[in-house]
Amino acid sequence: MVVHKLWLITLVVVLFNANLSYASQILHPLGKPGIQPLVMNITANQDTKMAMYYARFTGPSDTEALFFEGTFRKVSTSGTTSVSEFSFSGYARRRIFLESPSTADFLRVENDVDQSIYETEFARIPCEFEVKKSQNDGAGIVQYSVRAENCDLDGQYAGEGYESFKTIGTKITKSGEEVGYSFLDYPGKQVPPDYMFEYFNMTGDTEYNTGPGFLGTMTLNVKKMAADNVQVKPPMFIDFNVRATPFEMLEWAYMFII
Repeated sequence: MVVHKLWLITLVVVLFNANLSYASQILHPLGKPGIQPLVMNITANQDTKMAMYYARFTGPSDTEALFFEGTFRKVSTSGTTSVSEFSFSGYARRRIFLESPSTADFLRVENDVDQSIYETEFARIPCEFEVKKSQNDGAGIVQYSVRAENCDLDGQYAGEGYESFKTIGTKITKSGEEVGYSFLDYPGKQVPPDYMFEYFNMTGDTEYNTGPGFLGTMTLNVKKMAADNVQVKPPMFIDFNVRATPFEMLEWAYMFII
């Protein structure tokens, strides 16, 4: 633990004394995620328990569907933006995963298909967020900061039947083998405690993550990582929203980690 504290103290001193050589880069300017739902239409048959599912989304022109059953196709493209639609007929709860490789946007939508739904306006409009990367090559330190604003401004997802939170997380590997996942305030696959201090550290306001904003940072000791052949992914930012009845989940992510 003494070594851990010394590393954190050293990190603070390095950052304080290296401001002139500290380079910053905006990875995602303040704004909403690039993939958005436009229409959600579920026509459920209570007798047969089957449903017709149709959804339409807007996003970057390279938006693609992952892990899905059904039909997914682009219906229009204008410049760097496209509109896509998804359709399915069946029994199971529907999960749609969309991503844009060019912008690192990710959207997961999940609905029960035992109730009919028609939506063209989505109250769970996601946060506006900014991701910034700062690094000092001489010190071997890289820091990512995530700032989110304007989340659930009217507070409608703070009540009973709704859940909403924001967090950051990462994936850790050593010599190509998975070590685990770590999230700011939610458990993932167990990561050895030493990794949290020797290779990376995450900070944030865990009391604030269900409110109108979010601020989190992840700092990497890239020199130590390179020496020990440890890889820590840049932080994934998650904006998670769920409605209990009828069940619907919308999860936006930036730099989604598989």
